[in-house]
Amino acid sequence: MIALVIVGFVKINVFFYAVIVGLSTLCKVKRPSALTYPVGTVILFFSWTIASNVQEHLKEGLTIMPVLLFIPFHLVIPFTLLCIAFIKHRIKNKRAAAILMAAARSSAIRYCKCSCSRSFFTCSSCEIVTS
Repeated sequence: MIALVIVGFVKINVFFYAVIVGLSTLCKVKRPSALTYPVGTVILFFSWTIASNVQEHLKEGLTIMPVLLFIPFHLVIPFTLLCIAFIKHRIKNKRAAAILMAAARSSAIRYCKCSCSRSFFTCSSCEIVTS
């Protein structure tokens, strides 16, 4: 039983630390410790107002939380982020290909500084200059 209390205490402290670091980064606060008391007060207020007893806490945890938290955080948000990353990757690849094609078709041919007559795609030992 004491192990559950210790593990719960550590878990709450890790989450609290993550909230403090995240808020300080988001709000660009120089000293994250300045947010400790305000965030702790908000958490204390919500812990008193959300569930007044154990039965109400269990009811909320089993009926309301799966709909409000688990589905969005486990399905909707990851799938949305995956789609955004996929789209950004495709746009980036299309732009890079367009830039390379434009450089290959341009009338100015780029040669290496050492006059080795290699194009800028093949020579890695010299700086690229336009002749």
